[in-house]
Amino acid sequence: IMLNGFDLFLQGKDRDLIVPDAGKHKDLWPVLGRPGAVLSGTEIVGTWRPKTAGKDFTLRLSLWTNLPKRVRSQLQIEVERLAEHRGQRLAAIVEE
Repeated sequence: IMLNGFDLFLQGKDRDLIVPDAGKHKDLWPVLGRPGAVLSGTEIVGTWRPKTAGKDFTLRLSLWTNLPKRVRSQLQIEVERLAEHRGQRLAAIVEE
């Protein structure tokens, strides 16, 4: 599941409960910018950021763990829906 950077779940003050690994806090809650979060089950497993160029939509994905094929296919569907919602064409999903 993709959570928007301003999702209320991510806005709570209990960040240590949301992401126990303090080393990942800077990735999810940087000083500038708000990446979205990738949620697998009940655990945040990475971040995402959109990039647009004209009508092309690219999703920059930073995963903290390997995702099962089932979760990857669900993520692909959500990214396609997001691109369509924005009136854009999905150009790529780029893992960083």
